[in-house]
Amino acid sequence: MKFGLQNSVMGWDDPWYPDASRTLMRTGEGQFFASQDPAPTKQAFIRLLQETFGVDFLMQHAMPQDELTEDFVRDMEKCGLQYMLGNEFGNINGPHCEGTNRYDVPQKLVRRAKRSENFLGLLYDETEHLQLHPSVYRKDARLHQWLTTPCKTEEECEEAIVNNVKRLVDGYGTDVYGECVFPSMMHLLARGGMHLSPKALKEEYQSVMFAVAMGACKQYKRKMCVTVDLWGFDVGEWFTRLWGFPAHGVQEFYNALVLSWYMSPELLFVENCDPLAISRGDSFEITPFGEAYSLFLERYRGKTPPYSHSDVQCEIAVIHADDGVFSANGTFDGAGSYGFSEFPMNERKNSFFQVMHALSHGAVSPAGTTFWNTEFQSFPTAAYSRNEKTCGTLPLAEGVGKEKQTSFHKLFYPMHSVLVFDDLVQRETLGEPSLIIVCGERCRGETLRLVGEYAKKGTRVVVPAWLGENCAEECVRISDFCSRRFYEAIGGFLGDADEWTVSFKNHRLKITNPAGDGNTLNFVLEEKK
Repeated sequence: MKFGLQNSVMGWDDPWYPDASRTLMRTGEGQFFASQDPAPTKQAFIRLLQETFGVDFLMQHAMPQDELTEDFVRDMEKCGLQYMLGNEFGNINGPHCEGTNRYDVPQKLVRRAKRSENFLGLLYDETEHLQLHPSVYRKDARLHQWLTTPCKTEEECEEAIVNNVKRLVDGYGTDVYGECVFPSMMHLLARGGMHLSPKALKEEYQSVMFAVAMGACKQYKRKMCVTVDLWGFDVGEWFTRLWGFPAHGVQEFYNALVLSWYMSPELLFVENCDPLAISRGDSFEITPFGEAYSLFLERYRGKTPPYSHSDVQCEIAVIHADDGVFSANGTFDGAGSYGFSEFPMNERKNSFFQVMHALSHGAVSPAGTTFWNTEFQSFPTAAYSRNEKTCGTLPLAEGVGKEKQTSFHKLFYPMHSVLVFDDLVQRETLGEPSLIIVCGERCRGETLRLVGEYAKKGTRVVVPAWLGENCAEECVRISDFCSRRFYEAIGGFLGDADEWTVSFKNHRLKITNPAGDGNTLNFVLEEKK
């Protein structure tokens, strides 16, 4: 397992792109933020990474300035630091691939990087987000990330997205990670050949995010990277670059790092380095967040769990077509599947959210797999305006103070060995779950026949009534996933309401929150008998 850091977005000018850092946007917040600290030298920043923290790699989002990125690649080769190249800054500022809102790192740069043993691959930043919300950055036209013109059916859209992803990945000929902030479209990206980088912290229902991401990685045999993202909803008495950055306290941050380690990904990095250090030009001052990361690295560097994320197994398998949705209310502008108004939301699609709500003992929203666009109308950061006057007070050494601290987001959401698969899942991937739940608007006939075989052998299999005519009579047909009948059908399989378990081939991880604060986690790893 390799540990990394993502480059600065407002703390200081990027030493490889000093001019662009003063003119181009580096965050997804929709406005320019001037750097807050004196610009560090390249040498000082490299010392921070290699000597102070001792990370394995730098997650570098490249500015669309090819010659400067080539300089960066050469410098990484000289210092021996591994690196990834990301496309966020290009997504935000352009130039965009024709007909999309996507910046593709130029092939010539990737070919140059591939000559180096230090290169770990590419990362496509929040790529499902930009398919579902095409106008986040690009305002001149409504252009999506992977498919801009909807096909006649959702099934055709699905195939088109997969083929477009596959074409890009095959063209690069290197590892490409799709970073996801919503637990949506991950199976499509993985099917197209991308490895996955689910987020920890940020705005996640964490157990849902890992259930979907690890299910997709297992089904399509992909690598996994975890982005431990310090952005989010909350404010507090901690060092603050911007209200909502960081949005998680030091203890929650540390617990998220340990949690991510237990998931056993190939790569793990922190977004971003800004809250961890303060640039003094030729040196850095380490913040409490930096101290927490140093402590984590001291304890876990060179160690791996006795399993890989690919060894994950499930007691409960959830199967639904990956229809590119995250809220019963649709996307931010009300569109439906894959960000298209032509495929609106309905109760059948919403059944996936209702299932995850039930499996979490009611801890997760029944209206979505994220907080956005559900029953939550506002978030704590909304109380703080971001204008020239207020931003002139930043950074805040002690944040907003303890009396104004909020705790909207939590890390702990109970769930009992759940994995989510799409409707192409095979028997070898499903394994031997105790409970199988099929949900969503549609499902392939061969998959319905497969789960019917499980039902005939005694596995509890729940299917939607609208798909039930193609299922074995032993399946439990449900017309309402909020009904008492549904809860009675799954009631004996849900595990304890105060426990989140993740099962692997020979081990079972039990995660609890004895403090009851939602963020201080206790981990118990047991060997299966």
